[in-house]
Amino acid sequence: MLGSLTQENESVNTSQLLVIIIDSSPAQKYVRDEPGALYKVIDALVAFGNAHVLLNSGNQVAFYASTITDSHMLYPIEKRADDSTQSLHQVDGQYEQFLALELLIRRNMKVLTNDKGFIPQKISDEEGLSTCLASTLLKALTFINLKEKKLAADEVLSSRILIVSGSCESTAQYMAFNNAFFAAQKQVLMQHC
Repeated sequence: MLGSLTQENESVNTSQLLVIIIDSSPAQKYVRDEPGALYKVIDALVAFGNAHVLLNSGNQVAFYASTITDSHMLYPIEKRADDSTQSLHQVDGQYEQFLALELLIRRNMKVLTNDKGFIPQKISDEEGLSTCLASTLLKALTFINLKEKKLAADEVLSSRILIVSGSCESTAQYMAFNNAFFAAQKQVLMQHC
């Protein structure tokens, strides 16, 4: 009986998808106190994503950033003909996938934070600037659903979402969060910190 279970598990290719959502709102207290802190958090999350990919060759990672006005996919992104990341070559012995992940996230985050609409004119605790975490969560769930639809019959994708936020809770997004949680209730494990 044990032998048949082992043979059954070997015939199914199992991979894991980790979707990391980072709240990049400039209204967060730790970002206001130390502007470089956001990039330290991103560096730690990139290392975490690389470790996830390193565990199994079939593992995948995706990064989303949530701002006050929108949500953005940082990695993976669709390749364009004029994209300079297509010709990435390792220089220091770094695995090419790690290099692409790190460079694309840094580049896309820099573009995002240099946008004129990224930092509002006035940021205060009383203003209640909330980030678009609920919409970013729904985009991540859509991405996971698309990935699962592209799987072959002998493949299984186990998905997780990690949300990293330093923002205060927002009652304005309560219903949107509940809708997202109920939509993913039986398919995706979500962790929030």
